Amino acid sequence: GDSAAVFPPYKSRPQVLAQMRQWALKLARELKVKGLMNIQFASKGDDLFIIEVNPRGSRTVPFISKTSGINLIEAAVRVWHGEDLVSQGLVPAEGAVAEGKPLMGWAIKEAVFSFDRFSNVDPALGPEMRSTGEAIGMGRTFGEAYAKSQAAAGNLLPKSGTVVITVNHNDHQTIIPIARDLEKMGFTLLATRGTARALFEAGILCGVVLKTQDGHPNIVDLMHAHKVDLVINTPMGYHARRSDDDIRSMAMRLHIPYTTTTSAARAAVEAIRYEQEGYYTVRELPRGRWEE
Repeated sequence: GDSAAVFPPYKSRPQVLAQMRQWALKLARELKVKGLMNIQFASKGDDLFIIEVNPRGSRTVPFISKTSGINLIEAAVRVWHGEDLVSQGLVPAEGAVAEGKPLMGWAIKEAVFSFDRFSNVDPALGPEMRSTGEAIGMGRTFGEAYAKSQAAAGNLLPKSGTVVITVNHNDHQTIIPIARDLEKMGFTLLATRGTARALFEAGILCGVVLKTQDGHPNIVDLMHAHKVDLVINTPMGYHARRSDDDIRSMAMRLHIPYTTTTSAARAAVEAIRYEQEGYYTVRELPRGRWEE
């Protein structure tokens, strides 16, 4: 599955972040929450949607506490004992909203799944909770953090090799800069006919590979022969969905990195660029204010 990380485009959409802050404050006040509250937002363009609000802790709490250096459990307990957030130094003034930031620069939470532990299980994701754990990646850049999160979750991104690209018509223009970056980074590109035509028109040459319903050798055949190192696929339609099922299942069994959105592919490019630099550092975890 793709990462649930918030990718940098959000930084260029301050109005969405402002709405999140405003609605988080309104909901907390209206629900009279004292302690922890988990909100799930979704956005499309400049429109913000609220999926659900739970007045409870979640698996995100230890993630945020570790990456921000603020022990949220400690803060919540102090609130229950009558010590507000202003007196704790977490909020500047009454009625204000404080926003935590990663001490390392970037922190990404990646879901871990156990699909490969069971036979005949479709690894497609839906709205229900299917993850069996989570991993953290932290770094000074987005690429470093994302690369570490994928490695921790067992989804090792390649530094070289062959990338198969098959995206629906709506993603043809979006995939062009991603494919161009992969080409510049030394990867061999293969694409299905429609995607290959869009890339060729943009000046990107690549090989052509068949979809699973179009004959042999196709994408799954190449994957089975260990000739594919990364798959970028955004399916649409009945036949595409059937083809995607085969690709997804084979990628899972062979542990081939696989993305189903162009945003995840863009994130993978940033991580691969960091991996190719080969610059690794071991740092002590930053000490938070509650650990001093």
